[in-house]
Amino acid sequence: MPKKKLTDTRTEAEEARWFEENQDRLLKLFEQARKEGALRIGGKSVGITLRRERASRRT
Repeated sequence: MPKKKLTDTRTEAEEARWFEENQDRLLKLFEQARKEGALRIGGKSVGITLRRERASRRT
């Protein structure tokens, strides 16, 4: 299954801007994932496992 993108950005600058503008939202998602035990920490990355019903509620 192909990975889904967070946003449809055209350039790295647009992607960086999106992450900067959404820092608070992302922090809340990571904090909630840690509380739920859904936070994955790898050697070079950190991820959140979202249940399907939660993923479909994303704004």
